[in-house]
Amino acid sequence: MSALMISTISVKDKAKLGEYLPKVSQLRARYGAEMVFRGPAQGAIAGAQDHQMAVVVRFPSVADIDALFA
Repeated sequence: MSALMISTISVKDKAKLGEYLPKVSQLRARYGAEMVFRGPAQGAIAGAQDHQMAVVVRFPSVADIDALFA
């Protein structure tokens, strides 16, 4: 069963983000992940919205997400 990883991100250094994004593509390929959404964070239903971007990535399984962070 596939699993979604949802992240919120605040960009502090756009140059470093530019260096990081190609590495993310390599990791997605390595773990069979698919980018579902990457864009501006639109706000929170409850609580404060403290981040600029939201990212949703689909992995083949929870085990693949765990392997990414192992």
